[in-house]
Amino acid sequence: MESVTQLNKKGLPAQLEIALEDDKKILLNLHSDWYAKRRAFYEVLRNYDIPLDTMEK
Repeated sequence: MESVTQLNKKGLPAQLEIALEDDKKILLNLHSDWYAKRRAFYEVLRNYDIPLDTMEK
């Protein structure tokens, strides 16, 4: 995993775009259970020095 971009819709997280090696990407749709788990996910990104960006869709 090289980087993660959180795509917001109307200011709320809607999708995660995960950039992998060789320009491959994974797009994950976020559901209501994301809010309970996102703090742990962000902490993992920080621990592994994986950049997190946010942009509005």
